[in-house]
Amino acid sequence: MSLFLVVWLVITFLLVLVALKKFKNQTLKLIIFNVLLLLFLLSTVLNIGESYYRFIYDYSDTLGVLQTSKRWLVKHAVYNADFFRDRNFTTSKPDGTTRIEVIGDSFSFGSGVEVNQRFSDILQAKLNNQNKGNFEVYNTSTPGWESKDELGYLQNKASMFDFDVVILSYFLNDIYKDRAFDLPFYNPSLMRFMENPYLKPIFKRSVFIETMTAKFLNVSNSVSFDINNREIKLYNDPQTWANHTKTLQDIIDLTHKRNQKLIVVIFPYLDFVSQKPYPAKAVHAKIDNFFNEQNIVVIDLYPILKNYPPEKLKASKYDIHPSPFVHRIVAGKLFELLKK
Repeated sequence: MSLFLVVWLVITFLLVLVALKKFKNQTLKLIIFNVLLLLFLLSTVLNIGESYYRFIYDYSDTLGVLQTSKRWLVKHAVYNADFFRDRNFTTSKPDGTTRIEVIGDSFSFGSGVEVNQRFSDILQAKLNNQNKGNFEVYNTSTPGWESKDELGYLQNKASMFDFDVVILSYFLNDIYKDRAFDLPFYNPSLMRFMENPYLKPIFKRSVFIETMTAKFLNVSNSVSFDINNREIKLYNDPQTWANHTKTLQDIIDLTHKRNQKLIVVIFPYLDFVSQKPYPAKAVHAKIDNFFNEQNIVVIDLYPILKNYPPEKLKASKYDIHPSPFVHRIVAGKLFELLKK
């Protein structure tokens, strides 16, 4: 809805009011007046909503597909020369410096939070406050990455930065690209609705209508859609689990070859973590056991966060990424492991 349309409706409303004076049928006059009044009020509401969601509303959503989320990303995410959300990296490492890599997906990228609220940035500040600037933490996380993507980056590019520690941020959908069978990643019925060729032009033209529709349909949380039939099914499939552990083992072997300390941080489903029973508890145990058998340090956030309500853990109501509160907890746990 544009300002031009509002002006047009106001002018039309006034002209019709003048024309209505010539009507002798009072019932018809009243009906026309009420219809025009309703249209005018509706256009006002739409314009207020459009203005708010287009210029004021400043929150991301889980999938990052809405116009509001894309605007949030443009406003809050600044990328360096290597296309990561961080300052520019240098290949040369100062003597006496411990260089740490945080690699993962949108959870460690910091979707939904400011850059200085991420656990990577908090960790660097805490370590340097204690050790007088001897730590560098580089965040090489990228939204949408999974274990196979992270392995590819570690194999092909990460070595140039001479990291001493690699912190692997792990979310339960990291297994998806290792799947042995086809499986929809998102709720297909919701995504089909949002991509409907007749509705999509409306959503594209109106941020307000798109956002209200997404909230009504809970599209932003469709990443949590039917986890028992998606991630949990993948972890229970022997071939998929074998593929995935091969990917994880390659990451472990690579860090060992480079004499790097590997720490794994496992994020739970923040929407469901306080549920009893938590539907992915067995999956967490399976991942924990795998890394523990390899003598890898694991910070599993499920037992740490399970007593907190989702509202405290999520970046926003419609974004299941970690809140600043969760990032602070992760930074604190890592600091205890890495402080000298």
